[in-house]
Amino acid sequence: MEHPERARVLIVDDHRANVLLLESILRRAGFSALRGTTDPAQALPIFLEFAPDIVLLDLHMPGIDGYTLLERIRSLTQNTAPVPVIVLTADATPEAKQRVLAGGAKDFLNKPFDQAEVVLRIRNHLETRFLHLRLQEHNRVLEEKVLQRTQDLEAAHNEIVERLALAAEYRDDDTGQ
Repeated sequence: MEHPERARVLIVDDHRANVLLLESILRRAGFSALRGTTDPAQALPIFLEFAPDIVLLDLHMPGIDGYTLLERIRSLTQNTAPVPVIVLTADATPEAKQRVLAGGAKDFLNKPFDQAEVVLRIRNHLETRFLHLRLQEHNRVLEEKVLQRTQDLEAAHNEIVERLALAAEYRDDDTGQ
């Protein structure tokens, strides 16, 4: 994906006003594939169905908090290209920041946030994700080519052995025997 604006963005925040604000900011920046939820219990089912390229996550929510969601997202994506998570929270404590960054979040922004900074950071993380995805695809293609070349070499090796055996048979009867 060459254009970050085509990315799928999931917004999880228990305050509807925050979800609507982020959706508005991102739409003005050209993003169109947006999903938001105020119910943290629905975040993982939406994550699995929507397959977002980036997640904007609040920390302190009723029921399932952002720390738990971050951990679950990490476990779901451990064998795939990482989905960047940006935490947007009013909790500006160093402990909160350290905990989410150690837990796998790629960025941390305090509320109230600067709208331009949010968009720029989202674009930066999406660019990194898309480069990672492109690299994974390139590696997959290279692995296929190596496998095909290996098969071609094995076939050529077998053909050489068969031709040498035929040549030896034609050369003289004693060697052929």
